[in-house]
Amino acid sequence: MAYKAGVGDMRESPALKILKLLRARGADVSYHDPNVPELPQFGLTSVEDPYDSAIDLAVIVTAHAGVDHARIAVTAPQTLDLRGVTRGVEAAGSRQL
Repeated sequence: MAYKAGVGDMRESPALKILKLLRARGADVSYHDPNVPELPQFGLTSVEDPYDSAIDLAVIVTAHAGVDHARIAVTAPQTLDLRGVTRGVEAAGSRQL
């Protein structure tokens, strides 16, 4: 949810717009951000396990250090990597755009 890696600043964060768009389309959204523990305005708390395979789509908007992005790409059925941190990772549901 943070605007950039390693900080909790959410000003102008594209993740907030993505969250709103997904919810407007009926998606059940959760998030993981070690620097943004909760989003009370959305009734959300950061999930502890970003490697949960029960999700349909993982969207990597901010590439925080300490998060295993390759593991997310391998675990999630589909991954949309907006930072390019999983480039070269072969995952079952992956395709290069």
